[in-house]
Amino acid sequence: MNASSDPLHQMASDSSSVQTATNSSSIPEAIVDPWKTQFGADALFPLANEGKGGELAQAIESLKIPDLRVISAKGWRALYSRDQADVPDLLRDVLFKSMPGVVVQPFSIDAVTKVLRFASSRKLPIIVRGAGSSPFGGSMPVKGGIVMDMNAMDRVLDFDAAKGLVKVQAGMRWSDLDWFLEKYGLMLQSSPSSRFSTVGGWVATGGIGIGSVSGGHLSRWVSELEVVTSDGQVRILHPSDKMFRSLFGSEGRLAVIVSVTLKARPKPKAPFPALVFFDDQAKALRYASFLAQAKTTPLDLTYYSPGKFEAFNRILGRSHFPAKHAVMWCYESKDAVPSCTAVPSGAKRAETYLASLIWNERFFPMKFRKLGPGLMGSEVMVPKEHLTEVVSQADIVSRHHGLSPLMEVHFMPGGDGLLLTYYTTDQAKMMRYTIDSFRGLLISSALMEAGAKPYSLGVWNNMFSDQAEEGDLVEAKAELDPAGIMNRGKYPRLKGRLGGLPAAMFSPGVLGSALRLVNRAGMVSTPAIKMVATAKAFDRQGDDMLLRTADECSMCGACVGVCPAYLLTKDERVTARGKLLAARQFVLDDDISKEHAHRIFLCMRCKACEQVCQSKLHLIEAYDEIEKRLEKKHGKDDEEIKRFVALAEQSPAYDALVERGLVLGAPAKSVQGGK
Repeated sequence: MNASSDPLHQMASDSSSVQTATNSSSIPEAIVDPWKTQFGADALFPLANEGKGGELAQAIESLKIPDLRVISAKGWRALYSRDQADVPDLLRDVLFKSMPGVVVQPFSIDAVTKVLRFASSRKLPIIVRGAGSSPFGGSMPVKGGIVMDMNAMDRVLDFDAAKGLVKVQAGMRWSDLDWFLEKYGLMLQSSPSSRFSTVGGWVATGGIGIGSVSGGHLSRWVSELEVVTSDGQVRILHPSDKMFRSLFGSEGRLAVIVSVTLKARPKPKAPFPALVFFDDQAKALRYASFLAQAKTTPLDLTYYSPGKFEAFNRILGRSHFPAKHAVMWCYESKDAVPSCTAVPSGAKRAETYLASLIWNERFFPMKFRKLGPGLMGSEVMVPKEHLTEVVSQADIVSRHHGLSPLMEVHFMPGGDGLLLTYYTTDQAKMMRYTIDSFRGLLISSALMEAGAKPYSLGVWNNMFSDQAEEGDLVEAKAELDPAGIMNRGKYPRLKGRLGGLPAAMFSPGVLGSALRLVNRAGMVSTPAIKMVATAKAFDRQGDDMLLRTADECSMCGACVGVCPAYLLTKDERVTARGKLLAARQFVLDDDISKEHAHRIFLCMRCKACEQVCQSKLHLIEAYDEIEKRLEKKHGKDDEEIKRFVALAEQSPAYDALVERGLVLGAPAKSVQGGK
């Protein structure tokens, strides 16, 4: 990091070239960049690292790769040892080497290629990370290695409004891209429910979500993928290329996705949602399947279980919704609603305001974690011919194990669906938390036997790899990852700290068979599982405000992309998620360095994080508390904080956040609420 660089001068220089975009076929990068500027690794707000951090970090530093930040500080690297999935400590610490040896942030394709060539020469694992929102450990290292954080590559590279084509770097977040396209009356056909995940991340982890019933799989709306293979070769892939489809759902096992070209569509001016309640699950699913196969399909189509509405009522503090099965559909306008949506006999359509409430909450699926605090579950793809049986089985198996399932089905054209089955847990109760993680596997196993297929594998679902529809993955792996380093340790079988032991334990033959046996034992096995789950030997004692807030955090990363401190530093330690993880570490182990503590102090109190927080946490109160404790131990550099605030408040990125209504506290912008 070049501490003598002048970010303010850089911003002024870049901002002067910004103009109003037109519908031209190709426009300069500076015009289409939502933040109107892009820092290189040496032009960010200067951050001190904690030494060189070991031989691997020093080896990469010695290459002097331009546009590359090398992260070696222990506390900083620890943020990359997990993703949204919180694998129980009893398993993670014993079986896996989840702490990366080093983290790199490339700011250019050239930096990506050089890191990959270095890793290939040493046979080092490369774990590509986007927003870190995988619920099953997709971006969690299992054999250490190099984590490649793609979030610094987050620009719009090209845009053709007339053709509806937009080319973005892989680190661009869906929410930012939506905001950019909305100014031109455009939208993406479909998007993940985790709206703050990255474009490259969703390509790599699935591609089915909100809007899939009308648009189909994400791959139908991607016209080009730019990737870098493990030997450092840049490849451009189109839908006609054999390797193209293999990259969707590949979970970082094939190549580094560096840019994606998507096809946008006109944005409906007044989308019209409706919510229809049913007493019977099978009738609700038949109604939804009928709409999914109709001549005119809705923009979006989702089934919700009664448990989902019970949880909504708990979050809202009032009984707004009946505890019944429901189908949510949304068409482009009220006039576009076809007659086939007529409410069947015995069903009841909810009032419009309730439908609008659920529709507006579609991008916040993890908010129920606060009720645990903790959320686990299962995600499977279900063919339409097995849908009723599989959804019914999810409910039955969940209740056999004492769980109250929160279920939803996102429909595809023709009636196939993505079934999400979640349930609350409690991270403070270690045995319950560990057993609850296995309960999710028991549910998934039962659903596979009923005809479902795994949607994503990661670490936690690896024992279902023999049932995944991997397509041409073997051939694609040989061609795109000749060095065998991409997400190494998760393919073809899971490996970790103890060599082949995780592979044996998590294999379809061992754990897969055990899960089927427990499910077939049915109620006979349930009391024994409950007895282990209620053991209190490893429970965390006490009720610390910081630990409670960290447990309630959904770890979705929504706060990261709207944090002005992060946009200026690209350092996740300054974000809400990073602070809460650090707070947990500090409270449990008192292990936060002075350098790490001083990053946590870089905060605007703008409340953008609270605006997008799925769990609706009182984050400012948590910041006040962690800062008070850290200042007592490490002191505080008031001058550094003043310099940071002055710089941040003049940044175009901050202006963009104010324009979007995400900032509630911006003293320099005459917005009240800041501290």
